[in-house]
Amino acid sequence: MKSRIQKVRGFKTGLISLVCLLIALYATFEARNIVRGPIISVEQPVNGATTISPLIEVRGRAKNISSIFLNDRPITVDEAGLFSEEITLGSGLNVVKVAGRDRFGREKEILVEIIRKDRNELVRK
Repeated sequence: MKSRIQKVRGFKTGLISLVCLLIALYATFEARNIVRGPIISVEQPVNGATTISPLIEVRGRAKNISSIFLNDRPITVDEAGLFSEEITLGSGLNVVKVAGRDRFGREKEILVEIIRKDRNELVRK
């Protein structure tokens, strides 16, 4: 039979091992954002959208970024990572580029194509 001292040592060893395992799991969970790199999603407009308006709002969400750009122009995000900017569209096909960079230099880029039709084109059809 194990002595009382051996039982206490076994309990301490098990407890220390459990604490180390929990710390390792927590560190892995927190490091997931560093490993992923920048995450960008554009909620509006949808890719391939058609509009007659010369102005359109670009909205989305960004995570793990140190800087973000809309058509190579810096924009800001709020504390929740949301961004919203208006841009002017030309006639025909427009490509909107949202790009972000994290503090390690990794980049992510999203391209959204939007077609702006003139009112005259809609009337003719």
